[in-house]
Amino acid sequence: MSIGRIIYIVGILVFGFGAFYFDGEGRFWSIALGVVWLITGLIFMSISSKVKKELEAPKHTVYAKAISKASKISGGAGVGTTYYVSFEFDNLRQNFKVDVAQYNIVVENETGVLTYKKVGERFIFVDFQPQ
Repeated sequence: MSIGRIIYIVGILVFGFGAFYFDGEGRFWSIALGVVWLITGLIFMSISSKVKKELEAPKHTVYAKAISKASKISGGAGVGTTYYVSFEFDNLRQNFKVDVAQYNIVVENETGVLTYKKVGERFIFVDFQPQ
């Protein structure tokens, strides 16, 4: 049983217990806490199902060419950099989000073996081995 389901069940118990056991202000706070638990449980269940799909997705391995590299710097309270590499394979050009170590290893116009996962319409980078 996932943590999301446990939180959801606790929310139902708190909501139900508070709605019938307490009266006045105690009932209000018990119901409010139950609703918060229910929403939190639903969020956790949604996140865990997304992660599960990504973990269970089959890996695809293809011969590919690294076409280009790009980085995007985002500002605000926390500055961060996101790295992308574009690969061309099977008459398809696809951008992959990569970590900085892989970004530094890949050279533009380099060919090799690309491993990725496809979850719905999203492509998730796994590995690239230059040849």
